[in-house]
Amino acid sequence: MVELLDLLLLLLAIALASTALRSFTFWVGKLGDINPRGAILSLTIGTVMGCLLVAAVLREPVPRITDEFSYTLMGDTFAHGHFANPSPPLQEFFDTFHVLVHPVYASKYFPAQGVFLAIGEKLTSHPAVCAAAQFDRLSGSDISSKRDQGAQTTFAKR
Repeated sequence: MVELLDLLLLLLAIALASTALRSFTFWVGKLGDINPRGAILSLTIGTVMGCLLVAAVLREPVPRITDEFSYTLMGDTFAHGHFANPSPPLQEFFDTFHVLVHPVYASKYFPAQGVFLAIGEKLTSHPAVCAAAQFDRLSGSDISSKRDQGAQTTFAKR
């Protein structure tokens, strides 16, 4: 019931912000024509504000998919200064998807996501903070790489 209410509040916030979003994209387009770095900066700030809005409405994100449990285990392990946890004495009761139980209790994925979650847990005691920052950084770098590719293609046409 609470998740349904949160979803309805989020949909209401999106509906109310639609006109603001249209004007924001209009001004980002105008700024992109004048100063591409300013457009990237404004999109980065917009992404951070969007993540904060979603976090305020939906509160603390909880893992819902088996992959997310594995990443949470990895981030918690790294935040406590370990690379892996010792194997539990009754391993068959800890058997779950995407988690290695023998010879150590650890996630099976590469450590990049866990490192970001550990940094967020250490700095703010909330792992999702750096995950949002990671998403924000990736979206900004994606925009700048597309802009650079566009510059290369126009140069190649000459």
